[in-house]
Amino acid sequence: MQSEKPETGQFYTDLLIQILWDTADHLGLQSSVFNRDIASLRRRVNNEGVAYLTDKLPSLGKALDKALSQETKLRIPDAFKRLQYGSTEIPVFLSLLWKLIFKVNGEIKVDDNDGADKRLYTRLKVNEALALNPDVYFITVAVRAIRQVCYLAYKLEYKYTDEKVEQVLQNFIDVESVLPQEEDVIDLSPRAYRALKNANLLVACVLKDLNPWDITPRHGPGAVASGEKQWEKMNFSHYFAELDAVYPYTDYLFYNYNHLHDELEKLENMCDQKQATAKVTLVPKDSRGPRLISMEPLEIQWIQQGLSRNIIREIEDNSDITRGYVNFSNQCINRDLALTSSFSQEFITLDMKEASDRVSIWLVRNLFPPPLFECLKACRSEYTQLPSGHCLRLKKFAPMGSACCFPVEALIFWALAVGSTVDILQVRDLNHLPDVYVYGDDIICRKADYERFKPVFEELFLQFNEDKCCVGRFFRESCGMDAFMGKDVTPLKLHTLWDEALSPQALLSYVSYVNHLRRVDRDYTHAADFVQRMIFEQFGPLPITDETSTYQLAIHQQGRSQEEVVKSLSHFRRRWNPAYLRYEWFLPIVVPRTFKYEQSSGWDKLMSVTPKGFDPFGFAEICSSGTFTIPHIVKMRWTWIPSDRLSVSLPH
Repeated sequence: MQSEKPETGQFYTDLLIQILWDTADHLGLQSSVFNRDIASLRRRVNNEGVAYLTDKLPSLGKALDKALSQETKLRIPDAFKRLQYGSTEIPVFLSLLWKLIFKVNGEIKVDDNDGADKRLYTRLKVNEALALNPDVYFITVAVRAIRQVCYLAYKLEYKYTDEKVEQVLQNFIDVESVLPQEEDVIDLSPRAYRALKNANLLVACVLKDLNPWDITPRHGPGAVASGEKQWEKMNFSHYFAELDAVYPYTDYLFYNYNHLHDELEKLENMCDQKQATAKVTLVPKDSRGPRLISMEPLEIQWIQQGLSRNIIREIEDNSDITRGYVNFSNQCINRDLALTSSFSQEFITLDMKEASDRVSIWLVRNLFPPPLFECLKACRSEYTQLPSGHCLRLKKFAPMGSACCFPVEALIFWALAVGSTVDILQVRDLNHLPDVYVYGDDIICRKADYERFKPVFEELFLQFNEDKCCVGRFFRESCGMDAFMGKDVTPLKLHTLWDEALSPQALLSYVSYVNHLRRVDRDYTHAADFVQRMIFEQFGPLPITDETSTYQLAIHQQGRSQEEVVKSLSHFRRRWNPAYLRYEWFLPIVVPRTFKYEQSSGWDKLMSVTPKGFDPFGFAEICSSGTFTIPHIVKMRWTWIPSDRLSVSLPH
């Protein structure tokens, strides 16, 4: 782990202290109740560095999550001291909050409190709004506070060790070793065999109107295995016979026959490739380690993107069976269900383990109609190259990075879950399917249904991350929504490292963080004021507006009057724009860096900006230059911002 300057760790420590002071306010207590915890926090960060915040504290948060999601007794990590209470253990760190959540026997408090707990509650100042059920309020405040403290730095973009890199690669290889080959014959149990047949019928019904050849190919934003830059992606140069057999190059890689005539030499000079080989790459994620993704060959990616979009449209919009149940663009369905079910207990939330890596090509062949499977197989990379240079033949359908990975796995999870629960004997059975909601590898269903399809999933080499499957009564987690007893307890996690220079990316990130801290449902006022003060010290003043402002670097404060907004803008130049009859202020903005490039021909430009096949003139006489936005790299510039974006309306 890289060494950190003391002030870097100091910033996060001070922010956590402010959060504890806000928590004391929420409980109606003096901030001094957390003095011992603050001293412990300072001491451990000084001794162990930022690793304490990115590794040790999250492990404590996971212990809480496991106890809540599985409804088991609390078991805390060895890195934390304990208060002994008979058969259970309460952490010394934040013990006041832990004792609000758990009884002395380690069970969650939801119904009553024993004598020792009543003595604790006498310290809490309950107002009239909470008098009817103060226990629920204090429990949810404590859960949210512990999770906020433990997970604050969990996803920091912090340097990870070489051991974590090796672990990610080894996990990828280990999963591959247990999957079946496409042509294998597997002896399934009668239950799994029937579920597979039901799922096959469901997939066929969902995709019955899909024409896998009627696609509009396109490129995605990601890197490709052959190394072409984003503006070079129209320069197809590799010939894959299996791809050409299903998606002829003459029809899918050229705009029309005029294009083919003009650049026939390009097709004739393509390099013949025996197999489609992707390339494994590790991209920075956070302190937990890198993310492993697959860079697909250029021509393969071009077809994948077109086919993927058609499959998604058919599942999400056109099929009456999956519309509203299998989603790709709307996480709100799963988020809302997680929130309501943490109170009603109607549904549980599930999380798949190594989801994309465990969907085998064997499983896809047995679930998808043969014509569609042949199309999926044709635009699939059969091999992948590891960072060591070794080429591995893939048994999985597609790793993360393939455009078809996400829609295929989501449909498979839904179809297997439903097919394990009911038999599809006739068409009318499709009108009485169990409620199963899927977004990627996040599944929501009823607990009884989960108990039916869990053994089937495991028999088909799919596994659940049981530590993140919320099968207890009151805790649910899905699509970024963490809910407990009907309340949102999702922690606000930092992603960008705090630095003294406060780069444009960091400035944008921390302004957004301040605004999230100040939201009414969060109300971390002390923490928001602290981060705002640090931003102003490092960068300088910024406009302070109400929450209706759309200016990206505005600090939001609820109920801010126009006079107060104008006062906060006094540090900046102002002008009256007679053309638009409005005031404007000269303010900084954060914009992406761009790169100007020249394409080899107008056909390349036309292919990249116009739907394939639409060419009213029959030729491509368009500008061949363009601008490419460099992902994840931003810069700062100053410009005139209109008054309406700052929630200001002043008379001239």
